[in-house]
Amino acid sequence: MSMRAQCYGQKPLASGVVGEEVEINSRYGQTSHLVEVWGWFGAPSAATVTIDGINTGDVIRSGASLACFGLGLDTVTTADLWDGADSYPLAITSQSEGSIGFTPVDLLDTPFPIGPITFRVFSPLNDATRQATLAYLAGYQAETVAGGADYLLSGLTYADGDQVGAEVNVAGSNLTITPDSDVVYTPALPHGTEHSRLHYDSALKQWGSGVVTGNRPAAGDGPPVWRATPAPPPAVKGRPYAYAIGSLLDGERPMTLTDVGVPLPSGLVYGFMPAPDETIEAIVGTPDSDGDAVGIVTKAENSV
Repeated sequence: MSMRAQCYGQKPLASGVVGEEVEINSRYGQTSHLVEVWGWFGAPSAATVTIDGINTGDVIRSGASLACFGLGLDTVTTADLWDGADSYPLAITSQSEGSIGFTPVDLLDTPFPIGPITFRVFSPLNDATRQATLAYLAGYQAETVAGGADYLLSGLTYADGDQVGAEVNVAGSNLTITPDSDVVYTPALPHGTEHSRLHYDSALKQWGSGVVTGNRPAAGDGPPVWRATPAPPPAVKGRPYAYAIGSLLDGERPMTLTDVGVPLPSGLVYGFMPAPDETIEAIVGTPDSDGDAVGIVTKAENSV
């Protein structure tokens, strides 16, 4: 008996299965049979890399999950965020042909302001980019500084083009930030309420964060009282620095500020802010060393 097998049809299916119809003829007994043979196949990787989307709506939010979707992504070796000058590497946590997962981005660790950013992936096949929006935590508003005033920028060295931000709801009040950094709360905040502050220095390409005090009470004529815990922004070695620590103090002036803990970093002293705020006590000077200074305690004294 001799047998002949002939494949005369192949049907690739979307599910990843190939079906073959096979005719088997037997000369002994002149029988003919038709059978179907099935087998799994693996789809080949895409010939090019494409990015079809990033998260929902191409928004990269600080601290939230980060993933991109497309084709050929299993060939990607590295990825980053890019503003045309600086890049911020992204750490891959999962990867397949159609998607890549990354470690969440902390906006305050990046050199980028809130707003448009370029997302890039790199592969031996080709590089691909997609425009996205970099955002901070939900519940915060940020504005680009124009004609900076007081309040959110109080005690900071700032310039037009920086960004400043804060929570949009504090103690039951809704916040609206204006470009000059003033804030309107509806209804008004209780006196002395503290809330967060963000500041992006566009010259240094660096973020800082701290606290501010809303609806500050009158200074009064009594002994020194700290309205809030000081939170100095980062100082940069070799660059002039001024932090208006006196803006956090109530009480009769003049006041004397001294160290009663770890001394101020080398190059910095207690003095006063530059004009027009030369009556506000400050930490001023030019740092001449690197490192963190932990354990600084400032004592305020006056005649009372």
